[in-house]
Amino acid sequence: MAAPLSYITGKDGLSQRIIKLMFTQLRSDMYDLDSGTAFYDVMKVYKRDELEAVRATFPVILQALEEQVKKNQIEELVNGKILNDNEILDSLELKSYTWDDIFGGWILVIEVNTKSGERAFVQIP
Repeated sequence: MAAPLSYITGKDGLSQRIIKLMFTQLRSDMYDLDSGTAFYDVMKVYKRDELEAVRATFPVILQALEEQVKKNQIEELVNGKILNDNEILDSLELKSYTWDDIFGGWILVIEVNTKSGERAFVQIP
């Protein structure tokens, strides 16, 4: 008999939620039109002459993502959800973002820092 599925918690669960939100296209959730980011659109840029303009947007989009995650967590806490310190976002840091000519896409490394001081690294793709 297979083991039952369990929820991912802690910094791993937080990282998973951030990735999901990151790739949710802005205004695509009809129940929450403020949910989502512009990462979805930016990651689709493949024209060489647009790369520098896109590169400049990553820090701005990441800051908006951080603010949105923190806002969502405050709402969850107000509504009675219990979050451990390792599930509460302290900060996101864009460690690197480079264009890979061979892969033909962006490679991002984002550091997820929690209130408890734990950190996780997310690499996309």
